[in-house]
Amino acid sequence: MKRLFRYLLVVLVIAPLSVVAASSSAPPALAEDNGLGLTPMMGWSTWGPLGTSPSAALDEQAASDLVSTGLSKLGYDYVDQDDFWYECPGSQGP
Repeated sequence: MKRLFRYLLVVLVIAPLSVVAASSSAPPALAEDNGLGLTPMMGWSTWGPLGTSPSAALDEQAASDLVSTGLSKLGYDYVDQDDFWYECPGSQGP
């Protein structure tokens, strides 16, 4: 009886699922072959260390540090001014 149950399970459930899975493969993704997006953007964000008092001088120092520490050779090539660069004109928000 167990053997019959296993056979029916394979025939009625597993076999149709494998046919559906084999026949419904997704087409390959289309993408430009231009070299962009091969690695994630790599850089330094001002949010943690600068908090609420960023400045152009601190950003320039961060960029200089990326070069002097050798991180720029590893792909770290941007400094992100994360927050507090915009002065809200009123209490309504940006």
